[in-house]
Amino acid sequence: ELFNDVKKIDGGIIAVGHKQVQSIQKWAGFVVLTDNNGKVLWKKIFVDNVATGTSSVEVSKDGYIVVGYRGIFNIGLDDLFIAKLDKSGKTVWNHTIGGNYEDAGVWIQKYKGDQYYIVGYSDRNGLGKTGLWILKVELN
Repeated sequence: ELFNDVKKIDGGIIAVGHKQVQSIQKWAGFVVLTDNNGKVLWKKIFVDNVATGTSSVEVSKDGYIVVGYRGIFNIGLDDLFIAKLDKSGKTVWNHTIGGNYEDAGVWIQKYKGDQYYIVGYSDRNGLGKTGLWILKVELN
């Protein structure tokens, strides 16, 4: 398991990352919530037929917002992945956003209310992480 972001919250710690799932030979993003003693309260794993990785997490008024990447159509090109989880770790919604090239979210930061900034990158020419972008979004 690779942890990408860890945050101290009231009553514990929330962390995100990704791990290799041998049964499907793909990366799967995860979110884990622990109490102050490190006991796992719940763990959410995003597993399906495409690779998913979670890079950053932010606390919302009624749960958590997670960003990362998700491989679309299993062709090796990723899109920005955003998911909202409730306080018990259940998925409220998730979306992918991107174009014909690689796009991934690497950081989310709460601005105010339901507004967040998401920082990510795009690879438009196959040379690596060549385009930085910042989105200001309202998520509820």
